[in-house]
Formats: sequence, structure tokens, C-alpha cells
Amino acid sequence: MKRLTLGITITVAACAAIVLAQNKTGVSFKSKSGDFEISNITEQVFELDAKTNAIDFEFDGKPLTGRSDSQKLSFTAAKAKGQIRNGSNGTMYLLNTTLSGNVVIRQNPGTSEEVALESTSLTLKETPNRASANLTFSSAITLTAKEPNTKLTASSGIVTLSGPANGNRQLDQVTLRGSVNVTANSNGVTKLTTTGLLLNQRPTTSVFQFNNSFTVTNSANDENGRPRTVKFTGTSGSITTPNITQKSNSRPITSASIKGRVNIDFDGRDKEGNAIDLHAEGDRLTMDAKGEILLIGNVKITGGGLDYQSDGESQTIYILVDNNMKPLKYGARGNPAKVSIKPDGGKN
Repeated sequence: MKRLTLGITITVAACAAIVLAQNKTGVSFKSKSGDFEISNITEQVFELDAKTNAIDFEFDGKPLTGRSDSQKLSFTAAKAKGQIRNGSNGTMYLLNTTLSGNVVIRQNPGTSEEVALESTSLTLKETPNRASANLTFSSAITLTAKEPNTKLTASSGIVTLSGPANGNRQLDQVTLRGSVNVTANSNGVTKLTTTGLLLNQRPTTSVFQFNNSFTVTNSANDENGRPRTVKFTGTSGSITTPNITQKSNSRPITSASIKGRVNIDFDGRDKEGNAIDLHAEGDRLTMDAKGEILLIGNVKITGGGLDYQSDGESQTIYILVDNNMKPLKYGARGNPAKVSIKPDGGKN
């Protein structure tokens, strides 16, 4: 295929679904139905493969702007290369496309479900059944959800957006590599730092899975408007939070299962206004939907004038927190001679 530049007449007898238009800023490549468009093209080459009903293409722009209505996305990029699939009734969609140069993809643009993905290069692949699309980032990625405001950054990764053609697509699974940072502005501000992360989105929750050391900090105001902070550190495990792309009044951390040497720090005020400065640690941790945190194995808890430590794999301390992650009560359970760890984390 020969690269075509502006000013050359283009004949596309075999591509009846394509509409080409030239204006002052460049060429626009459109589907006949109007559901697909790439604009501001300064250099171009494309060719239809009648056997696959796909169009191989390579476009340059300053920058390119594009939209695919059936995929509910828009984008800007300096270059786009790959395949466009012809659909029925003159429709089109991106089949397998690499975008490069200051790339921004907006999923569900202009809605409260908008998700923006930014990188210097990414590849988008529509699945054959059109039930989802996979975006692979070979360079640094920034992912931003609009409402509630959530931001994820990583060195590289893969993002799956799920949902049928012509419907809004949602974050499904996110694999992040390298240095990972997450900030979610819901139920206060939750910040997460780690190296490598798997995120699974469910209808009402987000499950973060860690294979490396991580820190999670949630900061907010309590019911009296006073600041409070809770901080978790561990070496591996999982934490469940309310769905990061939906508003929620749930506890900012709804459940957890953490290994390591696990540490928790609470900083805030009790109902009388007295300082809460509580530190607890153990070999592993579980937290259930009721807000009960169990630290198990060689445990330690300090705060409120207490300095307690108990060695042994079966030793357990518990902390019950409210919906604002404020400790309501805490204490010790277990005896190495009498208590065995149960599959549910040693809960009675």
C-alpha cells in the first residue's frame, strides 16, 4: 500500500461504506452510517480485504480525533494503525488498533460512567463476540474514573472493558505492573501504593489483589467532622472496597485477607474527643463484612495506655470498626494450648 497525502485524489470503489471528506484541517474517514469517524488525518493509507471484510489502515494527524459509537469510545492520538471492521448497514468499529503519541481514550464519554485512559502507546482489541475490549499498555498508564473521582497510575498494564456493542462498557479487570498508585475520592480519600496489582471490578465492589508489599491509607472526617486516618501494610493478600467507579456510603474497606507481617495504625478521636492512637500487628489478618478485624499469630497491640504482646501462631487480637473505620472496641483472644486456627481466620 502506498501512503496517500493530502491533495491526492482517492478512489475507493471497493469500500462503499467509507465516506471521505477533506477540510482545512485534514481528511475525515467516516462510516456511511455515521457511527464511526476518524478526523484530522494528515497522512493516510488504507486497503480493504474483501475476504475478512476488514480495512487495514495507517493514519497520522496533529492530532487524530476519533469516535466509535458502537464501542462507546472516543480518542485522540498522533498515529493510529490496525484494522477497522465493516459491520452491517454501513457501520464500522475498531477491530485491532495501535494508537501512539499522547493517546487519550475516553470510554462512555460525556457520561457519569466516563473512564479516561492515557498513555504514549496502547493497543485496543475488540473480542470476536463484541462483548468486551482489551487495552494493552506497553508504557506508563493513567486511568481516571469520573464519578467518583478515582485515579490509577502504573508502568504498564492491561485493561478489560466489558459490555455489549452499543451499550456503555465498564471496567472489568485491570492488571497493573511496575510502580502502582491508586487514589479514590469516595468515603474520604483512599490511597494505595504497591508494585504490581490485579483489580477485579464486581457490581458493587472492587477487589485488589497483591503479590507484593503494599500500603493502603484511608483519610476522612468522622461523624463529628474531626480528621481520622487508618493505615494497612502487608506483604501480599487482597482488600475489597466499594466499587471504585460508583458512589457508595459503605465502609471504605469492606473486607480483607492479608499476609505478611501485617500492621494497622489508627489515628483520630473518640466520641469524647480524646486521641485515638492505636497500633496493631500480626502475621496475618482477616476483616469481615461486619467490620471485625482479626490479627493472628505473634500479635501486638498498643494504644490507650495498653502495650500488649503475645507470641504464638494461634494468638489473636481483634478490632471492631464502624462504617467510618473508627475502632469501637478491641482486645485479645486465644491461647496457644487451646485455640487452633480455623479456615475462616480463627473467628469463634
